[in-house]
Amino acid sequence: IGIALAHHSILSARIDGTITARAQEKALENFFNNPECEVLIASIAAAGTGLNITCANMVYLMEPNWNPAIEAQAFDRLHRIGQQHPVKVIRYITPHSVEVNMQKVTFKLIFEPGCIAILKSFLMEMPFSKHQ
Repeated sequence: IGIALAHHSILSARIDGTITARAQEKALENFFNNPECEVLIASIAAAGTGLNITCANMVYLMEPNWNPAIEAQAFDRLHRIGQQHPVKVIRYITPHSVEVNMQKVTFKLIFEPGCIAILKSFLMEMPFSKHQ
């Protein structure tokens, strides 16, 4: 993704588990303070907790997580106090991929009456925040 953005002269910052904490701080500082840095590329693990990313308002989810609570927590980084714009989340699901099967299982858990009890017990253990 970063290579494609650079090819089109779009400045981006990146945070993920492969870079040091100091490099992550510098990347976030660049994203927050440099108006030319338009994109933050982040893994859900790196961006899912402890960040306030209200300067952004669009999420393109390239790798859906099997756990909807983890995704929700990552999206909540944009839905914090200070967000002044509607937040839009776009999920990319590749046809005939593992993600398609993950989506089917998730929908089954959510919408099949026999699975509601399993889903409720699973969700009781997960931290959720309300958002649209």
